[in-house]
Amino acid sequence: MTTLFEIRQRAGIGRKSWDDLAATSDEAWLWHLADYVDAMLTWPRFRDASFGVLDETGRLLATVPLYFCTRRLYGVVSHRYLYSQGGPALASHLSLELRRCVLDTLRAQWGSLMSNLGAERIEVRMSPLAPGLRHGAEASTGLLAAAGFEDAQTQTWMVDLNRTPEAIRAGYFDGTRYELRKASRMPYTLREGKGGRDIETYYALHCETYARTGAEVHPIDYFRMIFERFVSKGMARILFFERDGRAIAAQNTAIYKGGAYYWTGASSNRKGGGENRVLADDQIMYAKERGCTVYETGEAFIHATDAKERGLSDFKRSFGAELAPYPTGRLLSPAIRFRAMRAARDLLQTSRK
Repeated sequence: MTTLFEIRQRAGIGRKSWDDLAATSDEAWLWHLADYVDAMLTWPRFRDASFGVLDETGRLLATVPLYFCTRRLYGVVSHRYLYSQGGPALASHLSLELRRCVLDTLRAQWGSLMSNLGAERIEVRMSPLAPGLRHGAEASTGLLAAAGFEDAQTQTWMVDLNRTPEAIRAGYFDGTRYELRKASRMPYTLREGKGGRDIETYYALHCETYARTGAEVHPIDYFRMIFERFVSKGMARILFFERDGRAIAAQNTAIYKGGAYYWTGASSNRKGGGENRVLADDQIMYAKERGCTVYETGEAFIHATDAKERGLSDFKRSFGAELAPYPTGRLLSPAIRFRAMRAARDLLQTSRK
């Protein structure tokens, strides 16, 4: 018997149904929630392309948080692509046969999406904190391959919280323990952010941080949504490091389904050293108290040649973190114009080296 499926845009799916699947699917994490998709849509040049797969009775079988993105390469060439933070998440009640049929439907959908939107590629990053993906590379690459993606897996840093606080801290690098001691030599206060003026305080620190790195700042509405939709529900904790009543650093940890993630961080140019490590240490211990079994400090760049990128990766590792697979997939459009564009881009990048 042939099973009929409907592809429906997120706007046509009730928020409760969307979030209920995220709460129960082994492939879903916080990035699948409707509130997170809304937050991502505050970013410039991001449009919602998220969709769900429904059966003939209207039952939701899978969701895909997806964004249609535009930017200019080298400030000249208009570039369109699709990006998914989270990837496909399938309902937990599916039989093996129905699951296979849903994945086949998704495989067929990618080409239509790229063609209809004029996108050059689709990039998918799944969360290694999703319950079904915490078992290593095989679980993650198998799902991506079944969904039709080429393996582009990278790695991330994970701290095992299935230990005593003393054992976790014993795994910190010597430099991190030194920075924690250094920061404690002067009085400081850690304060949880709750909203109101804390949003503006956090955003000011964010702007200072990105001015140092030269990166494009995120919209303030992105952080407003984090405060209003995640902090308020206990799915994020924003912590300020203050000296003399002034916030000089802040850190935002996401918590969902027994996993924690170093979501965002920001600091003032007036920081004296050790503040970011004090914040991360407190968030790690808080996540353990909340019952989390793992804390993801962020993507690893173990072969980076850029000093800033390598330094960031070393910071993430310094909390005794171990490498874990970061499930990533990619699918390139076969259109001739995009093949020509990629060849020209590769040639330009080679000539600039």
